[in-house]
Amino acid sequence: MQFLREEVQALKLIKHNNVPLFIECYESVLYVKKNGQKYEIAAIVMEHIQNGDLFDYLLASEDGFSEEVTRTLFKSLIESKLFFLRTLSKTLFLALGDIHSQGIAHRDLKIENLLLDKDFNLKVGDFGLASKIRDERGEILLQGKRGTQEYMAPETWSQDLYHGTAVDIFACGVILFKLLTAFSPFYYANIDKDPLYHRIAKKDYEAFWDTIEESVGQDFNDGFKDLVNSMLAFEPKERPTIQQIKEHPWFKGSVIKSEDMKEALGGLKEKVHKIRVENRQSEKEEAAEAKALANKMKKVGAPYAFNGIHVKK
Repeated sequence: MQFLREEVQALKLIKHNNVPLFIECYESVLYVKKNGQKYEIAAIVMEHIQNGDLFDYLLASEDGFSEEVTRTLFKSLIESKLFFLRTLSKTLFLALGDIHSQGIAHRDLKIENLLLDKDFNLKVGDFGLASKIRDERGEILLQGKRGTQEYMAPETWSQDLYHGTAVDIFACGVILFKLLTAFSPFYYANIDKDPLYHRIAKKDYEAFWDTIEESVGQDFNDGFKDLVNSMLAFEPKERPTIQQIKEHPWFKGSVIKSEDMKEALGGLKEKVHKIRVENRQSEKEEAAEAKALANKMKKVGAPYAFNGIHVKK
């Protein structure tokens, strides 16, 4: 319940066209399933985002987006004050920059939390882990493991205090990498346990990119590599600010028009629908298997069990 209250607090603080509209919160409401089962749940009512999350479109692309589409998805609204976008990820950086300017760090930025409305405008969602990073006394440092493993900055794995803006920038570096490659740059940002991130942390970029390019089967230009390297830096102070990202040469490259972006992503909708249907079916099958296992464990008198593994009281 505490996480729910924190998310609601963050959503109330943020007013932006590229953040889903917060409508209402209920700490206790009755939820009735199709089979008639009733549950008491907490619920947040948000604006409906018609095209869902960007992750399914990346899956449907199979090999990642083209460099021009990736750049378009990653641009900011620096050239326009309109919220009906010519580009999608111009929204990401406007939204992120505005979130930071309003004293909030997202702490769980990932492709699954980037949503697409009916016109394929991008909105940043899921503020369940968001935290205040500034108040009237100044900056507030954060602590604790928050986020999704492959997007989490190295400092979040320690017990030390860290800057919320720097961890959001790191997560955006992972997002940028994945948009172009459809792969994660590493398993997780642990310098001792992940050999790929170890190379980034030690600035052995040539070895890192040799491995990536061999695995992916394509070469990437130096500008893209340089921007990714800087955003994934081990030291938070070495990561660029939002403004420095906007000034990077790769970031200033060519983009595509809104009509072309709609065509590029809209053309994937059939594949996206198929992916979502398959995912729902898989989830139903897994739920049925879990229920059958639970019933089986009850019959053999195992009150504490998980996937067949007995757990002592």
